[in-house]
This record gives sequence, C-alpha cells and structure tokens, in this order.
Amino acid sequence: MADSPPSRKARLAASAAVPDALASLPLDAIDNIFSRLHIYDVVRTSVLSRAWRRRWESLPTVDLTHSPGICASDIDALLLRRGSTPVRAFRLHWRDPSWTALSYLDDWLLCLSRRGVRDLTLGFPSSRYGLFRLHSSLFSCRELTRLSLTCCCIPSAPAGFVGFPNLKALRLERVVVDAREHAGVEFASLMAASPPTEVDVLEKLPFLFENLKFLSVSVNFCKMCHIFSMFCLLRSAPVLKELKVWGWSDGTQEIETNSEFLNAQCADHIFTKLQAVHMKKFTYLVNEMHFMEFVLSKARVLQMLYVTLDSYATCSNEEVVTEIAEYPRASSDAQVIFMGREPESVNE
Repeated sequence: MADSPPSRKARLAASAAVPDALASLPLDAIDNIFSRLHIYDVVRTSVLSRAWRRRWESLPTVDLTHSPGICASDIDALLLRRGSTPVRAFRLHWRDPSWTALSYLDDWLLCLSRRGVRDLTLGFPSSRYGLFRLHSSLFSCRELTRLSLTCCCIPSAPAGFVGFPNLKALRLERVVVDAREHAGVEFASLMAASPPTEVDVLEKLPFLFENLKFLSVSVNFCKMCHIFSMFCLLRSAPVLKELKVWGWSDGTQEIETNSEFLNAQCADHIFTKLQAVHMKKFTYLVNEMHFMEFVLSKARVLQMLYVTLDSYATCSNEEVVTEIAEYPRASSDAQVIFMGREPESVNE
C-alpha cells in the first residue's frame, strides 16, 4: 500500500528542521546582498518566514540606488517603519527630472540625522532649471564619515555649525556652493578644519567655489590628506585673490613633497587671480618651504607673500629669509614680507 502523504504538522516540523542558510549569514553579508536589490524586493522578504517578517527593517543600509520607480511616499513609509533603528548608510540617486518628490528630502535628512547616518550618498538628475539645491538639514548629519554628492548646490551652513568632525571621505561631482560668496568661505573653512582622508572632486565639472575670493585654511603639511584637501579647495576656486594658510604639525611626516608632486596637484587655472598670500605659524618644515616656492613660481599676478614663523620654530629668521630670497618668481611684482614670529599667546 502506498505511503500516505505527510500531515501538515509533519511538513512544518520538517521545514523547521532545515537550516535557514541566508539567516545564518553575518548581518553585514545580508546587508551587502540586500543593498543590491530593488527595495521592493527587500521588503518582500518579510513573507519568507516569521523570523524574516521584520528583518529588513533592522538592516543598517537603506540603498535605493537600485530602486527605479520608487516614489517619495514609499521612502517616507520605509523610514517611518524603521522607527528608531539606526541607519548606517543611506544612498539615493533620484532620476525623475521633475524633482517634485524631492520636497520631502529635508525631512528624510532630519530623520537620518536622528538615526546616526554615517554614509550618505545623494545624486540628482540634470535639469534645464539648474542644480537641485539641498536643504540646510544636510548639516544636521553630524555623524557622517562618508559624504558623496552629485549634481546639486550646497546651501550656506547654519549659524554655529562647526563641521563634520568624523568625515573621512568626500566625493563631489557637479557640485557648487550657494551663490552667496560667504557660503563658499564657510564650506571651505569647514572642510579645511577637519579635512577628510579621501577627497574626490572631479576636475571637468563646475567649480565648487566659483565666486570665492578669500580662503583661510589650516594645513598639517606632514599629512598627505591635508595637502590633498588644500589643493582640492584651491583647484575649485578659480578667482581666488587672497589665501591665508595656517601651518601646523604633529611631528610625524608621512610624505616629503617636491616640485613633481606639487605640479601633479596643480591645474591650469590655479593661482591665476591670486594677489596676496599669508603664510602663518610656519616652522620651516621641508613641505612648508616647498609650498611657498611653488606659490611663488606659479602665481603670475602675485603682489605680496607674507611669512610669519611659529613662536616654537627652531630655525633662525635669517635662514628663512635667505632661502625664500632664492626662490624663482612668476610675478615680477611679487614681494616677500617677513613678519617675524608669532607671539606665544596667538592662537589659530
């Protein structure tokens, strides 16, 4: 006699005994897999089993870059369903040129800031109406370690904002700063105060600080990331007229620059309008002196280079003056004014 089919209870017991291979993966592996799917497919995993009913709500990444056709109300619902669950990364490339739904974006950014977002990627479509202007809620995301922006305008920072203290990587593509000139100064100062270790500003795209005429930066000339960040700002400011560089060092030199290295960071438009440079709190490091020589050799309309040594510099004033006097100058009008040493009470 043929065996009778197993009962429903037996089938459930048997299925429960089969290990869930997907569930046994580490959370980061599951997060990586799901970040490659359309978000609607991610949500559909809730029907797999009782254990998976709310699993997607706890994944650390909300990646919508592979989710064409998603509407703003669905993103609202997605973030709302997560409740207070932290969001480690949020990625969105909006492809609808109408931008109608992006009126929600400032609310999304505020929500993400409260969830401690650390990795933020935002991309917007090109439009005949110009670049999409981000809301100042961007600056509420204080925990950011990575920021990638494409095709947008960065607003002026709110009063009291002191930067992204944990930022390690920055990528800007077709990004400009608010048309008001002081907004560019603010953003440049924020980036210089805590320069990321990785910077990617694409050269053939609109200048980040197209109206910036004055820039003040603090640079550790012993650190490659600081030097790269400084040149990132300089290349993005084609009409810069006055530059103030505050030197400092923690005593550990990662790289020794030379003319080949500095030329590799250069661009045709760099220093074309530069008229005055202030080199403050320098200590006669090799990289600092190479940078001064580089500026003098490139700035064709430079009029004044002011040099002030740090009070703790061990070199003599005569050593500094003698070396700088030998540097070639692209501008016949360039004068070097040695200002002596900073008083010990002077802070940056």
